[in-house]
Amino acid sequence: MPPPSAEYYGVLEPEGPAQLELEMYLDYTCPFCRKIFQVVYYGLLLRLQSEGIHIRLVFKHLIQPWHPQSTLLHEAALAVKRLYGPEKYFQFSAALFLRQTEFFDANLWTKSRDEITAELVALAAEAVPKTAEDPKGVDPVELAALLALVPDTGDGTLNRGTQVTPILKLAVKEARQRGAHVSPTCAVNGIIVDSSSSWTVQQWVDFLGPFSK
Repeated sequence: MPPPSAEYYGVLEPEGPAQLELEMYLDYTCPFCRKIFQVVYYGLLLRLQSEGIHIRLVFKHLIQPWHPQSTLLHEAALAVKRLYGPEKYFQFSAALFLRQTEFFDANLWTKSRDEITAELVALAAEAVPKTAEDPKGVDPVELAALLALVPDTGDGTLNRGTQVTPILKLAVKEARQRGAHVSPTCAVNGIIVDSSSSWTVQQWVDFLGPFSK
């Protein structure tokens, strides 16, 4: 099993020893992923916490090729995690899902990669601002540098990507090896399970019950 600190995914650790682990393979531009993330992130975590159940939430990347712009969103999220840690990564992920439609085909069909990346940097700085109270927020200049094309080193390489492209490749390889295809795909305690983006918090609680006993 990969370590909890692996760069190619984000983990929200519970306050106490984890009794459950929920892995979610998500695509930022998938409407069904948005539904399941919001139910889990805003509802299920609080519900389980109130009942004294400690759950580790793992966000993994499942980029669907028919959403080509999604690669840029996932690279931006990985860059935020690398620079600012998992908590900021989840904050930014929540913002990406909230503003998801801004990155749908019809809204950026004619935009360049640079334009989309600039919008993502601006969104990250807005969602995870750097303030006097929270100096560890997003620095847009720092984030943009991580998402820029890697400089030419003179070796003739043209597909240089960004500084986080190698991390994204690991995420893609891991999802493929795991057999994750449908977005969203979830695993509980390491087991891929049948879940639904339409589930309510109560349905999730009922489903997870046997796994925490």
